[in-house]
Amino acid sequence: MDWDLSSYFKEFNGPDYQAFKADLLRDLKQATDNLTQLDNLSDSNSEAWTRIIEALEDLSSRFGHLSSYLECLCAADATDDGYSAEYAWLKEHAAGMNTLNAQFNSLLGQTSDEAFAKLTSIPELEDAAFYLAECRSKAQYQMEDAAEDLASELNVNGINAWSQLYDTLSGQLKFQYVDEHGETQTAPMGQRVSLISGANRDVRISAFHGSNAAWEEHEATCNAALNALAGTRHSLDKRRGSDHFLNEACREARLEHATLDAMFQAIDDTIDLPRNILGYRSQQMGFEKAGYYDLYAPMDLPDQEPISWESGTQLVQGAFDSAYPALGAFNKELLEKRWVDYQPRDNKRPGGFCTGSQLNHESRIYMTFKDTMTAVTTYAHEVGHAWHSRVMSSQRRFASDYPMTLAESASTFAELLLSDGVLSKSAFSDAQKLTLLDSDATRIMAFLLDIPVRYRWEERIYEERRVGIVSVKRMKKIMVEEQQKQFGDKLNEDGLDPYFWCSKLHFYIDDIRFYNFPYTFGYLLSVSLFARFKEEGSSFLPSYETFLQKSGSMSCEQVVQETLGENIQDPAFWKRAIESLNEPFTKLKALLD
Repeated sequence: MDWDLSSYFKEFNGPDYQAFKADLLRDLKQATDNLTQLDNLSDSNSEAWTRIIEALEDLSSRFGHLSSYLECLCAADATDDGYSAEYAWLKEHAAGMNTLNAQFNSLLGQTSDEAFAKLTSIPELEDAAFYLAECRSKAQYQMEDAAEDLASELNVNGINAWSQLYDTLSGQLKFQYVDEHGETQTAPMGQRVSLISGANRDVRISAFHGSNAAWEEHEATCNAALNALAGTRHSLDKRRGSDHFLNEACREARLEHATLDAMFQAIDDTIDLPRNILGYRSQQMGFEKAGYYDLYAPMDLPDQEPISWESGTQLVQGAFDSAYPALGAFNKELLEKRWVDYQPRDNKRPGGFCTGSQLNHESRIYMTFKDTMTAVTTYAHEVGHAWHSRVMSSQRRFASDYPMTLAESASTFAELLLSDGVLSKSAFSDAQKLTLLDSDATRIMAFLLDIPVRYRWEERIYEERRVGIVSVKRMKKIMVEEQQKQFGDKLNEDGLDPYFWCSKLHFYIDDIRFYNFPYTFGYLLSVSLFARFKEEGSSFLPSYETFLQKSGSMSCEQVVQETLGENIQDPAFWKRAIESLNEPFTKLKALLD
């Protein structure tokens, strides 16, 4: 492995690791016993309530620390049975933590408004008021304690197990493709995205069909997993009194359903922009219509060579140093301390992520780098996530748990810094600028075409799963229909991807529903933040960091209103952001012409 994980534990399953686990289980049991003895909130027991809340906060940080460590190990080597066994152990005991949280929420939900106001006015708890209000609100969507306890236990061998099954399958699965020399190669599924976004179209097409052929052999397994995930959630929603499958997703994202509707309405109203970008790129790349294997491929631009890891990180470093020195210094720290696993190798899981711990206040970035500007942009994206955590490191655990919607704003803001850093400097050639502009165009297509397909496909699957099992044939049909609807006539028939629901791991994540829409939300929100940064310059950065800090203690609507003074339930807000994306597209065409 490339990264250094020693600040988590000296070694996997070593003495410090075993001691950490033992202490965690002991304190979990103690907190469970203490909560059982806790009476309804009153003036006489507010100190006991405060101690319980602080204990829950500490346990949450420690479970997160262990989860982050094991997530890194399992992703870096999907074939190691020891890592998988420990992750399963963690999931099993995390169920006890989930039960404890549910019991606390239920007890908190029984408090009066007056008692709750007194509790959150205690100095030790004032900055946890938003989190505690969320806990109190969750109580109205909970079953009885015994039922929630049973659900947590069953989830270990149910919804969690289906997600783990997919992770194991995708980490071990291989496929064949024909390389640029006409030779048949075998690649792990973790390299699929890199291969179908490379410069050689024949290789892209071969890797696309080869990987889909591999997924076809396992379509029944993937179908069973998705049906189980959706079916379990429907059953729990019904018993918890939630009347729509998006309610929980919106609560997790800390936004109103109306906000989500406003964003997608704006995307529909401005659909010509991303479609025109796709059509223009297809024409420039020498074919009439694109396939899914062309969406993330670079155009054939002049004087371009593969971008090495060293060159790519230097590009990011220069852009950050120029526009946002504090972020540049942080990026340098990430690289010097070896907090990134980037090298392609067998047995790595596909995808990329940033994880971290609130015990050591460190982050780790996981990705598979493939010598393209897309991979450089992905790295900048993950550094943005890590920076978000660093800015919030002074916040308490219960004031730093931010939703994906706001997390994706920080990551995309970092991408925009990279792009602007190259485009605004005369030291970079037109060819280098074209590469970044093409990457910008690719992101626009991803967020306004590809991700809406994922969201709407998942919506329809959940609707149909209410009635019964959704077949493999039906999942494929709906996927193709949504691709045709969103892309219009810009995709060729051979380039549709009926197996996208197999290859996209986001559909199989067990602890976050509808994982995809926050990316578009965060992207468009970051476009608005970046526009303000361009207007105000470096004087905006303190406001930006305030935005990041408040993301753990406000709803999306509140934090945007306070930071930007904007109403995000108005489609006009989102349309302005989308329409501003004409600028990089116009620059791309001008440079090419």
